[in-house]
Amino acid sequence: APQLRAVPPPVFPCHPVPWEAPISGAMSWSRLAVGLWGSLLLPGLAADPGLELLPRSGGGRPFPPVERMYDAQRHAMEEIREAARTASAAARPKLLEMLDSEAFRGRLRDCCAASGIAEWPAERLLGTLHENVNSAELVHNFENSHSGLTLEVLLNNVTDYLPTSWQMIYLGYYGPVLPSFGHPSSPADASEEGVYRLQPFSQPHDLPGSYEEASGRAQYVALNMLRVDTGNPAFGNVTAVMSPSYWDAIAAAPVDTGLYTFKCNETYMNTSGSRHVPMKVPIECADITPGVAGAMDHALLNNQLMWSKLDVLGHLFSRWYGHNETYTNISSPHIITYIESNILANVHFEDHGIKLLVGAFAPLFGTPRGQLLQQVAQRKGIALAWALGEGVVHMSMDSMNKTKPWRSSARMLDLTVAEPAGLNVSVSAASRAAFEGLWKSVAAERGPAGELSQAKARSLWASMVAEIPAGQVSVPAPGVCSDWSRCIGAAPHGECVCYRSERLEGFFV
Repeated sequence: APQLRAVPPPVFPCHPVPWEAPISGAMSWSRLAVGLWGSLLLPGLAADPGLELLPRSGGGRPFPPVERMYDAQRHAMEEIREAARTASAAARPKLLEMLDSEAFRGRLRDCCAASGIAEWPAERLLGTLHENVNSAELVHNFENSHSGLTLEVLLNNVTDYLPTSWQMIYLGYYGPVLPSFGHPSSPADASEEGVYRLQPFSQPHDLPGSYEEASGRAQYVALNMLRVDTGNPAFGNVTAVMSPSYWDAIAAAPVDTGLYTFKCNETYMNTSGSRHVPMKVPIECADITPGVAGAMDHALLNNQLMWSKLDVLGHLFSRWYGHNETYTNISSPHIITYIESNILANVHFEDHGIKLLVGAFAPLFGTPRGQLLQQVAQRKGIALAWALGEGVVHMSMDSMNKTKPWRSSARMLDLTVAEPAGLNVSVSAASRAAFEGLWKSVAAERGPAGELSQAKARSLWASMVAEIPAGQVSVPAPGVCSDWSRCIGAAPHGECVCYRSERLEGFFV
């Protein structure tokens, strides 16, 4: 396997140079480029057979059983924990100083005067950040139009876990395993071995030589601290929300590691054979050391430093405490500032390892693919909700340029799935009939290719909220529910929507 994969030291000469994205089919950063910017700037990539999942109805071998964690993942987490504790302790005074600065307090006075948070001690502000880390959803988005996991793979192949890209590559879901899937064409190995300290694969081009090797890497996950109802929408129209029980296997890098590799990893950038597609993104280079449960201060600090032009911390507090939509709404670029909180384990469906699926309303509700999502949720016993997001079928340059398209909105439970999934919700016949009627109404409003204008999507969503108000469920926030491993949010009257247990009382929708 190639040896030039080391991550450079944490101090870099940062200049305004283009971000470079790979031509590669399965990793998080290529899906980012294809999902958010690819259809705008890289239309030719969709014709590359190396980028297409083969085929939508299946196409690969069955998924063998896997362990929750393999030795490679355990050893990596041990090293990361040790480094994270040291880095977090060193970063804490700097983070407190930033939170206590007059510039930051001025930002809080502008956005959130009514809440009084501008006068909170820095320690309390930091405590609020910690609380939001703990309650924030762990989201993995999929089901886009170019590459990655599809609903058919989950429906037509017997698997009790959420497949990773490496597992799908090894089993042939992208066709024959090509050298371009490995190093140096793809930055995956540079990120996973350099940032996440995972062991190199055994085959040429740093490709996996066994299914255990392929299963010993990471599930790509974003920490949804901005409480975006559609999760991490640049990566797909379906959000899988992981259980917080996986925090023991989470390594939280302060920035998308694909962006970091192409902007800051000079060893990778200077490696012969790496592929580059110029693209600008306002990221600065800082320490990439991942955080872990209980040791996240350096990840929070470096997330702010790397995205300093977008003022991540300021937007987090204004999103949570802003006194009107001028401050609580966000624009598309802020969604990409997530902390990449990858799970160095295999995420099993049992015990609600995936506790919620969320479908994007405009692309999927009332469509055949929306029905496939309902089938996946029913077969896997997972709760399903719908989210408006920005309310467009396809992300476009026009939608990206809108100033504040992302509201802070509740989701809507899928009332055909809530009871079969085992939620503490009893659905009345009238509510279910209303939900099914709205499904048909949305389907009837679509054009021949599924088109639905943003204005119409927002109007139909408002109709759903008006007809079934009790079906809404909030995005998690601190202090709302006591057990986020079983609960998915709160209903409008404050009841926590959770998987049933002897301790939980149900309520009617």
